[in-house]
Amino acid sequence: MIAQLLVVGISSIQPIIIQNTLMALNNSSLFMKLLFLVLFLGIFQTILSTASSYYLSLKTQSASIELQTSAFSIGMSRPVFNSRFPDDNDVSNRIVYDSSTVSETTFATFIGIYKSVLLFAFCILAMIYIDPLSTAVVLAFLCIVGLTLFKNTKALRTSSERLRVAQVDVISHIESLLLARRVFILARRVSSARVQISKRLRSYYQVARQYSKLRATLGPAISSIAQLGLVVVLATAAWQASKTTSPVATVLAFMMYYSLLTPEITAISNYWFSIQACAVSKKRLQDLDTDDWPQIQHEADKASNSHRYPSKLSDPNRPHMIDLQNAVIRVTATHVIGPVSLTIDSGESVCIFGPSGTGKTTLLRAIEGLLPLESGTYSYKGSLVNMRTIGSFWDEIAVVDQDFPVTPRTVIDDIRIGNRQVTLSEAAELLDFVGLNRLSSTNGLDSKIYQNGAGLSAGERQRVSWVRTILSMKHLLIFDEPTSNIDQEGELVFCRLLDEFASNRAVLIVSHSKTISKWASKTIHIEDQRST
Repeated sequence: MIAQLLVVGISSIQPIIIQNTLMALNNSSLFMKLLFLVLFLGIFQTILSTASSYYLSLKTQSASIELQTSAFSIGMSRPVFNSRFPDDNDVSNRIVYDSSTVSETTFATFIGIYKSVLLFAFCILAMIYIDPLSTAVVLAFLCIVGLTLFKNTKALRTSSERLRVAQVDVISHIESLLLARRVFILARRVSSARVQISKRLRSYYQVARQYSKLRATLGPAISSIAQLGLVVVLATAAWQASKTTSPVATVLAFMMYYSLLTPEITAISNYWFSIQACAVSKKRLQDLDTDDWPQIQHEADKASNSHRYPSKLSDPNRPHMIDLQNAVIRVTATHVIGPVSLTIDSGESVCIFGPSGTGKTTLLRAIEGLLPLESGTYSYKGSLVNMRTIGSFWDEIAVVDQDFPVTPRTVIDDIRIGNRQVTLSEAAELLDFVGLNRLSSTNGLDSKIYQNGAGLSAGERQRVSWVRTILSMKHLLIFDEPTSNIDQEGELVFCRLLDEFASNRAVLIVSHSKTISKWASKTIHIEDQRST
């Protein structure tokens, strides 16, 4: 509170300094001295803004980002994404929720708005006091700002181009949402966590997209108007000065006002964004506290569980399950993968093969929907994979990454992550098939895995991830280096497992294994960022 009052007190000194400056500006003989005075005011404004924003940034921006991260990450902090899964005991420590923090953040935000509006109003009054020229320019400037904001507000509903700009800003949120979805499903921190997770993520992803879309629209607009206003001011002032109808001191004064006014306009928009972030985060965190997590399965899960295994597409006229055409993925300014074209249908297996560092995993991330395509098309069962359909697409795929994560719980709990309807006999059958006989018994299924899979060897964890993926009943199975800790005999077991229990599903594998590449029905060889 003391720091907040100090900020307001320091900010109130600004009008006094500006008022004294106005009195000095009326005397044109002080022109040279005023140049140094303007320089001093600019430095003072910078120091004052830095000092006053220190507390505001600490309470407003940092808290908003932290709360917003919690909202977008479904109540889990970012360190969880580094292949670390929380214990049941530290779940409460992972949820960032403190009503007092939200209140202080909102209060600090309004202090910043008060500071901005005060200086904004004073500058307008000062300009009106000096001469009609400043008044006219200010009114014109305000009209331009108002019309531009109205135009952009209307354009938010119809402009697809602005959505493309926002996609760049929101792509990190997409990756966070997918990671949060996997972590949340894998962790199963609460026994009643069988919920419509994908639907929840899609709803809050929409909030993130709208937020980024609005910021991507208003930010450039405000900046452009500020630059345009400066051009108008300087042109008008130069024309008036050439006719000697306006003293040079007035032009100099207006330039000073403009330099003080422009950052405050931007600050107001930033504070407004902070309030929106706090509001969204507070609502999401309240939902986490009050939600009863209803015991229902998502409609997509029910549909995928309606048959023991998905049936093979027998109609040749039906669209491909995966259809990637002339896809180009840009990783960096000089690193491009593609163009790549491939199709995958039910019952087919595709192996992406090639040396390390050629972009196999990057291509896989694009197929998973984590990386955007620079060019080309990507469709799933005839529907384009885009921002609107990515949620339903994720519901129908199962992914095993290179680190093949497992949860710090029992073996059967880990296997049931993708499908809660898996029976003990089904799990035991597949564990026996992959050579984990010691885990297929009742005692073995109930054995503890411990944190980071410490109860199993690397090879055993990888085999458990095979079983979990097969029993997830998803239509598309994606494996990234599934046999990195398995010998050649184990690679043959992996191939037989897919032949026996996933013959009617589409399988996509990234691997260095020649055994798997020979077994697959299709092989994509990537070399020097191009596919053959």
